[in-house]
Amino acid sequence: MRNAVLVLLTRSKGEVEELLLAYKRTGEIGIGHASAPGGKVDARESLRHACTRETWEEFRITIPNNKDMLREVAVLDSFEAVGQEEFKHFMRVFIYAGRAFGGEPLETDDMHKPFWSAFHQIPYQDMYPGDEQWMPQVLRGETDQTHFQVYRRDGVLVRFTQKALLPFDKLMET
Repeated sequence: MRNAVLVLLTRSKGEVEELLLAYKRTGEIGIGHASAPGGKVDARESLRHACTRETWEEFRITIPNNKDMLREVAVLDSFEAVGQEEFKHFMRVFIYAGRAFGGEPLETDDMHKPFWSAFHQIPYQDMYPGDEQWMPQVLRGETDQTHFQVYRRDGVLVRFTQKALLPFDKLMET
């Protein structure tokens, strides 16, 4: 199992709340999918450092003082299977959310066509299967400290669960 981070950067444009997304160009998974900034946590790297690094690498956005600017909101465990094989714990994604950042999103080698999407127009059909299950709850602020589990077989969502979350540092140990 790998550890990863996902950073949900939001802003208000008038009365409309928006989420920063772009289409993945590179990586081991998700090429062509719309996604928020995020990726694998490097060896000996903190979760918060990974948030800052991935956001810069993928969007050229800075997160000053992310200890105060990013909230730990949820964890998503992804279980994957191909054909008739058993589900394997593929990835644990630590999800952070914040509104304070610096710069305008730019296209990079990793991500193309960055855009701000109104919450009610998020293109879930272009995202990872299961995102439509957990992301609206997180964006509405209903699920701080929630543990989601997504089960996909051959890239198709087959099961989704949620429960109360252990502290992030405890989850890093499991």
